[in-house]
Amino acid sequence: DEYQRDLHSARLKMKDRFYNLVHNPSQPVKQYIDSIMRAASDLASIKRPVDNVEIIDSLIMHLDESWAMIKTILAARKDEPSSTEVRLILIEHQ
Repeated sequence: DEYQRDLHSARLKMKDRFYNLVHNPSQPVKQYIDSIMRAASDLASIKRPVDNVEIIDSLIMHLDESWAMIKTILAARKDEPSSTEVRLILIEHQ
């Protein structure tokens, strides 16, 4: 049915946006964070929520290479930080 195809297409676009956003270091990191959080919210709105770990992974994995030290520090932590903590660390780093 046409509605299901449209919904499927929209879901794929939302997932693609969530998993493939890339940090542009010439822009404020908050813009990057907000884009990922908006994409996560969009997925939740169609009952396809992403969990906290997926948000954290997406935030860390797609940071620009100039942020390699922060990526390493966050990825090497023994305790899993919350997405709020990761966002604050990224904003403070900039």
